[in-house]
Amino acid sequence: MRITRAIALSMSVLAGAVLGAAPTRAATPDPTAHQVQVLWDIQQVQDLMSRHEWYYSAGEHQRELDELFAHHQADVSFGTNVGFWVGLPSIKRSYVDWFKKQAGKDLAALSRRHPEIKDTPDNLLIGTSMMHTLTTPLVVVADDGRTAKGLWYTIGQVSQTPLGQPDANYMWERYAIDFIKEDGVWKIWHFNVFTDIATQPGGDWTKPGSAPKIALEPGEVLPWQDPEAPPFDIPMERYKGYALTEVRGEKPLIPVPYRTFSETFSYGPPVKAAAGK
Repeated sequence: MRITRAIALSMSVLAGAVLGAAPTRAATPDPTAHQVQVLWDIQQVQDLMSRHEWYYSAGEHQRELDELFAHHQADVSFGTNVGFWVGLPSIKRSYVDWFKKQAGKDLAALSRRHPEIKDTPDNLLIGTSMMHTLTTPLVVVADDGRTAKGLWYTIGQVSQTPLGQPDANYMWERYAIDFIKEDGVWKIWHFNVFTDIATQPGGDWTKPGSAPKIALEPGEVLPWQDPEAPPFDIPMERYKGYALTEVRGEKPLIPVPYRTFSETFSYGPPVKAAAGK
């Protein structure tokens, strides 16, 4: 009986296993297994960002920092249209402590204007509604599986009570993020929120500079004008967002396939500036 080459090869491998001999040819990588791993990584990154959106909507900024951000990267950062906060302590001062301080001020002012609302910890963030959605996901995982890059468009709204007065804005923003695996778990490494449009309902986003109609009492300043706000560690050239006279272009850069992080661009702060911080 003629034995086909495939059967003969199978018998050879089996005999080698029985006799304890090593196979004569190393096993080739399974491309299907690699593709499955990439899809799993992309799903994990998507879940990470969805968790960010839910924590953000609940005002749980400290929980975000504890659970979602990288803790072993000196240049972990949070960027906006005009600058970066670099390092967990700096991000905490701006994204957690300052947010909570302003929320306390807003509640105190709201309670003065509406005595039926008590200035108690349980009422912190009363009158606040913040929600961002995730659209157009574009996630690229490095060939080495250690880092990833993601780009989303996020459409949402932020309704708050600055100085105790209702203020609502529609928000159209871009997320540009580098991710890194720490202890086998995906974490946010460089997080950028670039605002294209922030306008009140009924407003005209083609006419920037319209301030919310908030009446100020003597000595009051709006939260975004407070001189005590945490400064950026590294300023950057302003991301202009939507402007009638600007050509849009590819801003921020769209992720492309890459082997390892050193061979691609970073969404983080400039390396020299971050090192000298």
